[in-house]
Amino acid sequence: MSFLDASPTRQNPIQNEVFTYKPPWPLYALSSSKNQGSFLISSMLEQSTNYIQHLSFNNTTNTIQLQSTANHLYPPTKIMWSPPTIQDQLFATSSDCLRLWRFEDGQMIVRAQLAPHYDNKEYNGPLTSFDWCVHDPGTLGTASIDKTCTIWDLNKQVVRKQILAHNNEVNDIAFSHDSNIFVTASTDCSVRKFDLRSLDQCSIIYENPRQTAVVRVCWNKCDPNYLAVLNMDASSVIIIDIRNQLYPYNEIKGYSGGINSMCWAPNGYCICIAGEDCHVLIKDTGKPLQGQKDNVLIYNASAKVLGVTWSSFDEIAMVLSESLQYIKL
Repeated sequence: MSFLDASPTRQNPIQNEVFTYKPPWPLYALSSSKNQGSFLISSMLEQSTNYIQHLSFNNTTNTIQLQSTANHLYPPTKIMWSPPTIQDQLFATSSDCLRLWRFEDGQMIVRAQLAPHYDNKEYNGPLTSFDWCVHDPGTLGTASIDKTCTIWDLNKQVVRKQILAHNNEVNDIAFSHDSNIFVTASTDCSVRKFDLRSLDQCSIIYENPRQTAVVRVCWNKCDPNYLAVLNMDASSVIIIDIRNQLYPYNEIKGYSGGINSMCWAPNGYCICIAGEDCHVLIKDTGKPLQGQKDNVLIYNASAKVLGVTWSSFDEIAMVLSESLQYIKL
């Protein structure tokens, strides 16, 4: 049964196939490959040595299987597969610096460690997030608690641009369909839009009226006009139409607890949200500021959901504190 045929929120969730994998440590970050059933996960341990794992779903046994494990210095704040346009299978992680990884004989090997060199030690903080530009896979941008964003040329492994992006920590960064355009989210309560061709200026496209930090920002994958914004401890997601920034295009409500994660559908205008109340919801954002009752509850997890990914139309993966759960819709 497709989630598009499901009942409204707070009725029984759809009966989907759910598969679980439990690592030997608490989880935090997750990335799903465009190749169905391939995952990267990372640990959240209060020690310098942490771990990442590569997992794959076996369609014969219907189990999630461990492929390899690697040590990681500090807990990764994000882990992400390379864009599908890259021929080699690569991925990246962020923590004290940006690390690029490759696979060699089935094992995960660090290909490069990238960190900008600062003359001023004030601008040398750990990384909070990053985004790999899908439409120009040689470009990757990082966000840092030191208020800066760094745009990397991965082919040359050098800094392409570096900016003081906000007045406070930068919590997230996301590239548009135009590889020159990116947005950032910050603890200074704003979302800003930058153009690599003219970094001497930027546009503030959203300011949180509640004056709390903006923690996540995410472009719609098929329409560059729409942007999802998540504020700290919020129980709703703001949808912005960047052609009309004065008012939110939509506010996705219907969640009883704080939202921890959001992701757009691989195509179309549906968005998936998950968080503290253990519910995983899908919402059609196509109608501006209307129809808040048409959320679809696709899953009720056993614990709060820390992260969610939607890599193909009929599969969603999520991380709880102690497990990865893979849902076939």
